[in-house]
Amino acid sequence: MTQPTNDGQTFPVLGEVFVGSNPKPQPTHTKKKEKQMSNTRAKFSCVQIEPHGGEYKIVMTPVYSGSEENRKFFAFTPGGKIELQVVGSDTASQFRTGHDYYVDFTEVPE
Repeated sequence: MTQPTNDGQTFPVLGEVFVGSNPKPQPTHTKKKEKQMSNTRAKFSCVQIEPHGGEYKIVMTPVYSGSEENRKFFAFTPGGKIELQVVGSDTASQFRTGHDYYVDFTEVPE
């Protein structure tokens, strides 16, 4: 399943593999000009996949070593945790414990 953006591009919802460039953030229309968030990328490692009935808990933490790229990401995201609850083994099977994943943050326009 994909979700359209304001400019007609699409991006996947959780459970699909994303191929291509990130959707461009759309400007917000406010009286006061605010600085818009740029696309921000972090790199996380999957540390746990735990089944709970028909759901799965997926836990990811920031990378910190193992490569020069990981050390650079660690300089900007030295701590934190992402915990997801997903439904169905098809979605959960796309994650593997011990593997790294890029996580992209883009502000949703108002």
